Amino acid sequence: MHAARVTPAPSTPRPADPRRSRLERLGEAVEAKTDLRAQVRQATHSGPAVLRIVNPTAPDLKEDLTCDLLDERWSLVWSWGDVLGPADDIEDAVSAIERVLTVRS
Repeated sequence: MHAARVTPAPSTPRPADPRRSRLERLGEAVEAKTDLRAQVRQATHSGPAVLRIVNPTAPDLKEDLTCDLLDERWSLVWSWGDVLGPADDIEDAVSAIERVLTVRS
C-alpha cells in the first residue's frame, strides 16, 4: 500500500496590510530623518503590526506605535493609547516621535 501524495495547495498572496504599509513608510522616514531605529513587527502572532522605534544611544527609550482606523481615517496611536495624529502626516509624526525618544541634556 502506497502512501497518498499530498500536493500542497497553491499559495495565495495575502492582501496588503494597510497598517503595515503605513507603519513601514513611517519607519523609513524615522530612520532617514533621525538617529532613531525603526522596525515593523507583529505584536502577537495574530495581532496587528506595530512599529518599534528605539533610540540606539539610550535603548530604554523605545516606543511601539500602532496604526488604527479611527473615524474612517488611519491614525497613528502611541502605546499608551493617545492618538499621535493622522497616518499620512509623516513629517509631524517623525517630529513628535523624535521629541519623545530623544535624550535632552
